[in-house]
Amino acid sequence: MEKVDIAVRELVEQIAPMTEYLNELTVICIPEWTRFARDLEAGFITDLNEIERELDFVLSSACHDSVLEVFKRILRQLYRIGHYETVIFYVNFYKEMWDSDDEDVMLIN
Repeated sequence: MEKVDIAVRELVEQIAPMTEYLNELTVICIPEWTRFARDLEAGFITDLNEIERELDFVLSSACHDSVLEVFKRILRQLYRIGHYETVIFYVNFYKEMWDSDDEDVMLIN
């Protein structure tokens, strides 16, 4: 059992710099994603493929509260303009990636 503990500790030490880098990258991306959500709400972005591509990027970091808020804004706007299937898909995708059994997250409210 001790060998497993050592191996796990070594693995955590190896991936720690990558995790820090991803967190830094997320912080850099938040203003861009916020602008994207604002442009979507203003009607400047209408291409569903572009919206879905951006949602994929946002979803990859939706464990951060500020990114989750952007994710919700985008989904709310998609709901308003009638892309219900896309909203359902991304809500379920979010749940698969980030939702835990001990907390309920209201995505559309």
